Amino acid sequence: SGLLLVYDPRYVVQVGSIPMDPLRAEMVLAFLTDEGLIRRRELLRPQAASMKNLRRVHTDKYLESLQHTEVVEQVVGAQLTDAEAQGLVEFQRLAAGGTVLATAAALRTGLVTVNLGGGFHHAASNRGMGFCAFNDVAIAIARLRARGFEAPILVVDLDIHDGNGTRLLFEDDPTVHTFTMLIPHLHAASHVPRAYIVEPCQPAPAFDTALRHIPAGTTGDHLAGGAIVAWLHRIAESLSIPAMQAGRVA
Repeated sequence: SGLLLVYDPRYVVQVGSIPMDPLRAEMVLAFLTDEGLIRRRELLRPQAASMKNLRRVHTDKYLESLQHTEVVEQVVGAQLTDAEAQGLVEFQRLAAGGTVLATAAALRTGLVTVNLGGGFHHAASNRGMGFCAFNDVAIAIARLRARGFEAPILVVDLDIHDGNGTRLLFEDDPTVHTFTMLIPHLHAASHVPRAYIVEPCQPAPAFDTALRHIPAGTTGDHLAGGAIVAWLHRIAESLSIPAMQAGRVA
C-alpha cells in the first residue's frame, strides 16, 4: 500500500471526563483494514519512549513531577484518580515512542509512516498543557538530530489549536519550521505569530520566500484537499527539504 501504520492496543485509554475519543486510533485502523488499504505486515508496534529520548526535550525536574497526580491534573485540566493520571502518562509515553518509531521507519523505508497516537504539540520542555504531557514530535526530531540527521525539517500541524509547545521548543533552531493551520478566532493575534497559516520557528529568508507563495488572507478552507499538498511542496522546495521534494514524508 506504500503506507506504514504505528499502532498499539494500549492507545485505547479513557481518562475521566477528558473530551478525547479513546477509540479514534482503533476506528481509523479498523476502517483501513476493512477497506483493504492496510495489511498486517504494514503495522508497526511501538515501545514507550526511553528516558534518554524524553530527556532530549524535557527537563529532569518536569519528568519527575509527572509522578504526582496533581501535576498531571494541571496538564489535562481535570480531576483524576492516581491510576488515571499514571495511565495517561504511560499512554503518552508509549505514543511518543510511536512517533519516534514512525520517523525512523519513514527514513529507513522511504514510505509514508503514520503514528495513530501522538500529536501532543502543546507540551514544552518544563511543563505540559492542553492534554499534552510529552511533546512527541519534538522528541522524535531531537532523536533524529542526535543520530546525525541534518536536513531541514518541516512540521505540518493541522490541529485547530496553535502548536505552541513545538514552536517554543524550536524557536532558536532555524532548521525546524512549522506549517500551522488552525481556527483563527480561537487565537488572539498576539498569541500566534505571523497570523495563523504558516510560521517558521525562527524567521529565515528561505521560509519568508515560501510565505510569499501563500496569498494574504488564505484560510484553511482555501488549502483543503489537493491544494495543501501543492503548497507544502512549494514550501518544502523553498526550505530545501529533500524528503518532501522526493514526495516522501520523514
